[in-house]
Amino acid sequence: MENGPASSRHHDYDDKTFTEAARDLNGSIMADTHEKEEDVRCGILCCKPKWAAWLANPKLFVLCWCLAILMNIILAAGYVNGVLTTLEKRFQLQSKDLGIVASAADIGSMVTVLFVTYYGGKPGNSRPKILGVGLLGLALGAFLSGLPHFVAPAYEVDPESIPNLSSLESKDVCLANKTNEWCGKDAAAATSSQGGWFALLVFGQFIYGISGTPLMPLGTTFIDDHVRKESAPLYIGTSYIVFGLGPPLGFVLSSFAVRIYVDIDKGIDPATLGLTPANPLWVGAWWIGFFICGAGLLATAFPMFFFPHALKRPSDSDVIQKKDKSEKKKMLPMMDMDRGPPLLDPAKGLWKQIKGMTKSLKEVLTNGVFLVLCLSGVCMVSTFGAFSFMPKYLELQFGVPKSQANMLLGIVMLPSTVFGIVGSGIVIKKFKLTPVQCLYMSATSVFLSSLISIPMFFLTCPQPPMAGVTIPYGYSPFMPNAPYLKNGDINLISSCNTGCNCNLDKYSPVCGSDGVTYFSGCHAGCTEKQSFMHPMGIMISNFSRCGCLADLPPEVLMKMMAEKFGKSGAGAPPGGEDNPTGQKTHIDPMWATASPQKLARSNANTTDGVPTMNSNSTKPSVPGKENAMPGNGPPGFQGMPNFAISFPCRTDCNKWGAFIAVFVVGGFASSFGFIPVIISILRALTPETKSFGMGVQSVLVKLLGFIPSPIYFGALIDTTCRLWSTTCGKQGSCLLYDLDKNRYAYFGLIMALRTLGGFLILFAAYLFKRREQNKPLESKNGGVTKQDIAASLGSLTGSMHSLDRAGHDHPHHDVERDTEDLRANIWRKKFGDADHTPLA
Repeated sequence: MENGPASSRHHDYDDKTFTEAARDLNGSIMADTHEKEEDVRCGILCCKPKWAAWLANPKLFVLCWCLAILMNIILAAGYVNGVLTTLEKRFQLQSKDLGIVASAADIGSMVTVLFVTYYGGKPGNSRPKILGVGLLGLALGAFLSGLPHFVAPAYEVDPESIPNLSSLESKDVCLANKTNEWCGKDAAAATSSQGGWFALLVFGQFIYGISGTPLMPLGTTFIDDHVRKESAPLYIGTSYIVFGLGPPLGFVLSSFAVRIYVDIDKGIDPATLGLTPANPLWVGAWWIGFFICGAGLLATAFPMFFFPHALKRPSDSDVIQKKDKSEKKKMLPMMDMDRGPPLLDPAKGLWKQIKGMTKSLKEVLTNGVFLVLCLSGVCMVSTFGAFSFMPKYLELQFGVPKSQANMLLGIVMLPSTVFGIVGSGIVIKKFKLTPVQCLYMSATSVFLSSLISIPMFFLTCPQPPMAGVTIPYGYSPFMPNAPYLKNGDINLISSCNTGCNCNLDKYSPVCGSDGVTYFSGCHAGCTEKQSFMHPMGIMISNFSRCGCLADLPPEVLMKMMAEKFGKSGAGAPPGGEDNPTGQKTHIDPMWATASPQKLARSNANTTDGVPTMNSNSTKPSVPGKENAMPGNGPPGFQGMPNFAISFPCRTDCNKWGAFIAVFVVGGFASSFGFIPVIISILRALTPETKSFGMGVQSVLVKLLGFIPSPIYFGALIDTTCRLWSTTCGKQGSCLLYDLDKNRYAYFGLIMALRTLGGFLILFAAYLFKRREQNKPLESKNGGVTKQDIAASLGSLTGSMHSLDRAGHDHPHHDVERDTEDLRANIWRKKFGDADHTPLA
């Protein structure tokens, strides 16, 4: 009883202390607000007219911000990957070079992320204006990435096909006792400049990555500071929806861009060059998307400079404030991952900050569960490096044109990943899974995706036959038991073209009447060439008197001619039983609508619709094969010419549909395991290190996964090349891949990474379970909370954006939040447990 009055006085003193402290804090913040009233006005520098006050609206800021995010992600996550194969052909790049292009932006963001997130969030800095500067940098990076198109000379396919060079002697036919020299003065200069154009492209992407760093973190915190708590998840969630729409739209944009000829702005008509988007020599207008997105980013940058330093936060009534307090635990914060201290605190000295970071880093890196889960995350995100080359894979293995491949990726394949991520979050929430159960679910989905990848090893199309590379000269895929060449047996020179002086600097594939693709008309031993305009408006070159083509049996020739010329639109010459490989190799459909007279127009006559060579032709016979004149067919079929057309032969194969279906299912299964891993990482960290740990995890995943994976996937793809292009003695891009090796290497590495990631997840589950068993019973937690799911979604979608609050001390928070923090601090000092702080 004696302690009653003393105890009462003591509580009165604490209440008085708390009330006075809260009043002082309230007055201080209100004073700061009044002092910064000028910062609420809209405008640039000293120009802040009253009519611009309508810009001080969170909804308008979110609109501009989301448009900027959309343009950024369209270019960075979709469009660049969609034009990689076009860049490869245009600038004679190797696949590992393409990997550097794909990683350059990530490298730039890694360099500046800590600097931007720390200093960008400090008091006194205008985050909208920093965003405006970043958007200007993004536009500059986009323009620099597209600039190589304008500084490089026009893309050269066939100089003879260009009107102003039509008078020159044809260089892609067999010329006896003459040297075909493609590497002239201009070609040599262009080849030496290739490295400079590539460096400019990479530099533009690097600038793009640096400039895009503040877009998500500073925009997220600016919105969080100036809207009501119940509205923040809606605004920030909208930005992540836009974030997810970017990659599919980027692939769709690249699909339209690559259908336009690369030099359309230079007045070059691809029809006069005999090029269509289906031709492997076609190069699309890869640069258009960079300037479209750059213009969009530039348009969104200027409004950012007009937004004020701070927005007027809506005044909450007492009822709303009470509702905020009662609904606090029901909210799903998108980025708030903990209640621990910020990564960097500007109020502390630099040395103390460094010591604190070192201590936190040591604690995080000695957490076994955290490290193993980070390594599993590296394995899982490394498979994204393979996705950069998926348009190339579809083109190589199934002959899908670039534009169609990009459209498929944008519309069909990417949404499956989104559905997998969202679906896993729903399952975790519905069944209230524990972290260990989350890891088991993740491992199951990863192993399942590896099993689904097994059919990928068998879904392919036959290798198109190419003389001297995959099939010997003098053989045709229509012949039974046609041999197949190995890598070491490649030789483009044969007795039939030895005296033709063919050059390897210019790849101009032609499809012979024997169903074989030849490196050029010269390598096919053709001595004559005539061009004509196809009814579709495409210039086609017909090569005749070709001495290297195989002599086919009469019945095969009869069937071929009947299918090609007897009925319009016939697609495939004989295969199946006549071809031991079952391969239906056929000449381009252009032949189906071209008349026989045009196909053998050069010094040719026609007899009953079948072209025959004019015996009075003045062109010389093929050097080295004088007695094998093209008009001398097999017995019983005399007069049948050997000719070729300026298109490579294609294979009749429609397995890409099955491939897409399997890949979509595998992508869904793989993405189903991402959220459970991130949730388990959150639960494996202490509240004090959770934010910093997620930052470390993001850095490790990007440094070891996102950045290097496109480079080593590209280098692996290069090892499957069978024939490289050369220009003036310098190796360029790959002309022909070994499809079997390419397929095994590509999906073999994907399966290996997924399998390794699955075993690491199981090991992490074992460590987590053992650690949980060693904990006191009262400290064990049950299922995963809603906050964990929301935080993991924010971490996964934003990648590096978990560092967005580094050094940000929220100078614009309302009085209620700061009062609650003060109440929590006082309660902690008295009772030593902030987790049990009572609600106000």
